[in-house]
Amino acid sequence: MYIYASDRMNGYTYTGVGFYCSRENQQFQKIMTLRKKENFLDGVWSKRMNLEPLKKQTFVPNTDLNNLLGKVISVGPYYYYTLNFSEYPQVHMENKNSTISDYFNIPLEEFNLEVLMSRIHPDDINFIQKAEELSFRAAESIYAKNIFSFKNGYCFRVRDKNEEYRVIHHQAMLLEVDSKNTIIKSVNIHTDISHITNINPRTVSFFGLDDTLPTYVGLDPYKNTIFEDALLTQFTNRELEIIRFVSSGLSNKNMGEIMGISESTVSTHRKNILAKSSCNNFVELVAKLIKEGII
Repeated sequence: MYIYASDRMNGYTYTGVGFYCSRENQQFQKIMTLRKKENFLDGVWSKRMNLEPLKKQTFVPNTDLNNLLGKVISVGPYYYYTLNFSEYPQVHMENKNSTISDYFNIPLEEFNLEVLMSRIHPDDINFIQKAEELSFRAAESIYAKNIFSFKNGYCFRVRDKNEEYRVIHHQAMLLEVDSKNTIIKSVNIHTDISHITNINPRTVSFFGLDDTLPTYVGLDPYKNTIFEDALLTQFTNRELEIIRFVSSGLSNKNMGEIMGISESTVSTHRKNILAKSSCNNFVELVAKLIKEGII
C-alpha cells in the first residue's frame, strides 16, 4: 500500500510523503522530503548556533521561571512562553500560558513559533531582525559575565483574535545557556500596550537587573551602536525596580518588604522618580516610558 500524505510537525512541513507497509513484518518505511517553513530570524540565530557543541555542553540553569516573570513590567493583557533552542534549527515553544488561547483564539496546542511569526506585521519583520542582532551583541559584550541578569525590550505589531494589529511590548530574558553562553532557553513576555500607544517606536532597550549592570534605552538597531556612547536611562536600577513594582500594583509596604528597605525610603524613591520625570503621577510616567521605549 502506498499513501501520499502531507503533515506538519515541529515547525516543519513534510510534503510528498510515502508510506510502504509490509504486512509480513509490520515494518514501515517512510520516504519524505523536508521543507523548512520560513523563519525570519534564522539568519540571525544561525550565526550564533553551533549544533554540535550545543548538544555536548552542560546546560547551566538560571533561577526559576516565576522569579524571572516577576522582573518584567506588564501594563496590559499579556502572555508568555519559552523558546528551546537545544535542537536547533528546530526551535520549540514551551511553557505556553493559557492567555495565548484567549488573545489569539487559537488552541494552545496549535500555537507555535511558526504561527506567531505568521501574525507579525510584515513591516516590522526587518526591525525585529535588527533588534535581535543588537540583543546578541549586548549579550556577547556588555552582559557576557552576567548573562542571566539582563533583559531586552522592544515593540512590534501582531494580529489578535479579531485579526486587528495590536502593538506588543516584547521582553525577553535567558533561562539556560551552555558553557560558551550559547542560548539554550529564553522566556518571552508579550504585553499588549495598544491602549497606551499605537505607534512602534522601533527602538531597543536593555536593562541590567541588578545595581552593578548598566541600562541602555531607546537604541536605534539600524545604527552601529557603541554601547559606551549609548543613552543611559535617567533612572537608577533601583528606581526602575520601583517603577516596575508600582505598575504591578504593589503598595509601598509590599515593595519595602521585597526590597529590604523601609516604607519611607520607598516613598522617597517615588518622589525622586516623579521629580526626575516631570510627570504628575505614575500612570502618566509608565505610559511615557513605554512610548519612549524605555520599558
